[in-house]
Amino acid sequence: MSDSRMTALAMTFPSLRGRGPQGVTPWDPIAFLEWATSGMPGGGARRAALFILYVWNHYADWREVALERGFITTEASAHCLRFDLAEAFGAWDEHHHAAFLRWAEHPWFA
Repeated sequence: MSDSRMTALAMTFPSLRGRGPQGVTPWDPIAFLEWATSGMPGGGARRAALFILYVWNHYADWREVALERGFITTEASAHCLRFDLAEAFGAWDEHHHAAFLRWAEHPWFA
């Protein structure tokens, strides 16, 4: 899967555009995970980031990766590193819903 395709997917989510998220351009999943666990993104952006990481590698245990890298320090803080569609839809606005639904019309995984 091309890194540019992951960047393009991330950029469809308004909260992942611009100067905020590291690891989007160029695509770097570890830098992106570090940003997602930094406390900087709000709930919608964090859930969008978890979705992007899920598409990148839905077999990865991103909680374990974050713990190993020192991005999080406790199991308690790790519970929020699993993408949950119901939680995401509850936190996202209509623009984030639309971005997800565009992907869902023709889903693909890296």
